Amino acid sequence: MTPDYKKILKLSIQLAGILFVGIIFLNLFGKIFIEEISQNLFVENKKIQEDVLAISEVAPYFELQNLNGKLIKITDLKGSPVVLVFWSTWNEVSGSQLKIIDDISYKYSNLFKTLAINSQENREVVSNFVKRGTYTKTEILLDINGGISDIYEARSIPAFYFIDKNGLLMSTYYGFLNEREIVEKMSKFSN
Repeated sequence: MTPDYKKILKLSIQLAGILFVGIIFLNLFGKIFIEEISQNLFVENKKIQEDVLAISEVAPYFELQNLNGKLIKITDLKGSPVVLVFWSTWNEVSGSQLKIIDDISYKYSNLFKTLAINSQENREVVSNFVKRGTYTKTEILLDINGGISDIYEARSIPAFYFIDKNGLLMSTYYGFLNEREIVEKMSKFSN
């Protein structure tokens, strides 16, 4: 009895196809899962049990990766006032807010720094959004698992945090701000 090579070949091709689809599925979802659980995240907040962030207290410490994978710490910006804004690509208002933040990042870089923290989206989604909008002047950080958003209580986006040159949280604002409003708020803390 000779083996039926056509059946063996057909079965081998089907098995290879199933394996190929399985590998692609694991690769796609594995990337997302690994990015979610391996986000380089360090949060230090002594007032974590309090319900509200206190104005004139030190802004909660964080370090997050930017779109290139570089680790950025809030303390890297000490000595310069900072506008910290939480946003997401799915929120049309906060997405359009990013354009304003990007514009003022260039115009007012000598007065204050800007950080745009994307809340709970993966690197690929944010990167594609940023490339489409050609946002190049703002440092965009990834808060993939939302830990920093929780610490800062950024439950409504866009959420603004105005930090003075000593690292003290001076003001917060939830909602859309135009360029003039952002610059006016920051001019109070730029001295």
